[in-house]
Amino acid sequence: MRFELTDDEIMLRDMARDFVARTVGDGAGAWDHARAIPPRVLAALDELGLGGLCAPESAGGAGLGLMALAVVVEALAVGSASLAALTAAHAGPATVALAEAKAFL
Repeated sequence: MRFELTDDEIMLRDMARDFVARTVGDGAGAWDHARAIPPRVLAALDELGLGGLCAPESAGGAGLGLMALAVVVEALAVGSASLAALTAAHAGPATVALAEAKAFL
């Protein structure tokens, strides 16, 4: 079992931390109150490639594993638990659906 981050996972963590510092700021409380994350924030997350980490490359994702997702979700949670939860919640179902579609089509 591996307990240290790979260089790629460290890069993803740092990218997510930088994203939080530049994009979230003091906005997280307002997002929680409004029960909505601004579309510009989600678009910026996707532009960095942090929105589809576990989705296969053939579907436009990064094709990375759960460790990469965990590292990014943890870094996002420092700034916004809602953004982290949304990122994590979309990773599982999308990945499973794509894998099932590939198996049956």
